Amino acid sequence: MEKKYTREWNAVLVDGEWRFVDVYWGAGPTVDLLYLFPDPEMLKYTHFTESDLWQLIETPLTKSQFETQAYLRPRFF
Repeated sequence: MEKKYTREWNAVLVDGEWRFVDVYWGAGPTVDLLYLFPDPEMLKYTHFTESDLWQLIETPLTKSQFETQAYLRPRFF
């Protein structure tokens, strides 16, 4: 059975640059600002889209690469 990814996050244009915002992971009893404009190179370890363009990284990951890499949260960095 193929694994489906149903996570959703937003890309917003800020000063001419596309940035990510994940309001779901940033919400909670206290606001977690790690998910407000995180570096796409960090987010690639937890968030996947098959659209190379919307990964916002120099070398986009394939689905297989995403599934086999280490699962690192932004606090790791």
